[in-house]
Amino acid sequence: MVNQTKNILVLGGGIGGLRCALELERKVPRDFSIILIDKEPYHTFSPLLYEAATAFPRHGSVRRQFHEIRSAAAIPFKALLKHHRIHFFQKDVESIHPNDHTVLFTNQSIARYDYLAIALGSVTNFTHTPGISQFAFALKSLNDALNIRAQLGELFERTPRDPFLTIMIVGGGLSGVELSGELAQAVRHLCQLYGRARSSVSITLVEALPTILADLNPRLRREAFKRLKKIGVRVVTNQSVASYTNGQIIFQDNTTAEADLCVWTAGIRGNPLSESIAGAEQERGFLSVEPSLQLIGHPHHYALGDIAYITDPTHHLRASATAQKAIAQGRLVAENIARAIRDKPPVSFSPLPSRWIVPIGGKYGLIQMSHFKAAGIVAWWLKNIIHFKYLLSILPVGSALRHWIQSAWLTAQND
Repeated sequence: MVNQTKNILVLGGGIGGLRCALELERKVPRDFSIILIDKEPYHTFSPLLYEAATAFPRHGSVRRQFHEIRSAAAIPFKALLKHHRIHFFQKDVESIHPNDHTVLFTNQSIARYDYLAIALGSVTNFTHTPGISQFAFALKSLNDALNIRAQLGELFERTPRDPFLTIMIVGGGLSGVELSGELAQAVRHLCQLYGRARSSVSITLVEALPTILADLNPRLRREAFKRLKKIGVRVVTNQSVASYTNGQIIFQDNTTAEADLCVWTAGIRGNPLSESIAGAEQERGFLSVEPSLQLIGHPHHYALGDIAYITDPTHHLRASATAQKAIAQGRLVAENIARAIRDKPPVSFSPLPSRWIVPIGGKYGLIQMSHFKAAGIVAWWLKNIIHFKYLLSILPVGSALRHWIQSAWLTAQND
């Protein structure tokens, strides 16, 4: 671990944490050491997780397919930071001690810091529903996505053609809808591969609220319902899961449904590590922050991304966690650390208007940007342009183009 007098630690190399580290490199004096910590050796582009969970390339060995999917959805930090003055260490955080300005890692090593940016993300909120955490799959990491893919492939391999297969996705937000749409494409491909009738596999999306995609415009919600129905996804609303055991889901109204594969996308909670931060205020497991994204009572400590509780001024609820907002928060935290070093007052974070792009299988998606709303291929194209723009913001042009081509290959597997 870098052991200089002046250290800035960024915990978490996701979209917000990486942006924070890159901005710090530009903004802070060179006598400050910028240290990025993540438990994985690679940066994952989380909006591609649903693609990684459902991609079944038609050629190549299983090992090669696995490598290609991982390469398309993740970039090694070693390659990403090769030409930067950012020090990366692969470590798993055990606890954070703001009064001592230290972080303890699971290997019992300790890092000291002058400023700390916490971007440790969130975990799936299983809501203490019996059986869900043991038997259902989450979709929060690349490993989660690859586990879903492995289970889906195994279902088709081990099950004879005749028995009916059932796939259940619980949670009708962005992740659930995106995954449902891509699963429909994957199932169509796998049915062809294994000589199975498409009608022998059911895909159901379950949502506890009266509608899916509650943050979107009502017209776009109707378009989402129509699209999912067209590609073979059954949508059930106003239905909550009570338990899941032995391949059977029991709903709150005591009705039951079989589920050979169940994926839980029904909400998140803050990373449990937030509970280890002595004196930090929390709101439902998320770290409470000042408008400057500083931890309340700890001015040299900042939180951003999924782990931070940032209020949406319109609805007075926690603002939706999106990649767009994580990037903006990463920039602001870097700016405020640079201002603190120069003894200048911090600036406040202004939540951005929500911008939604929701792919729903194949070259189809929904887009909602302020007053502009559309459904169809235009959203699919815009999603790819935004992805390329993001890659250009973290990689040299040549590397960004190569990785974008890899990602385009991944998204085309089931189209």
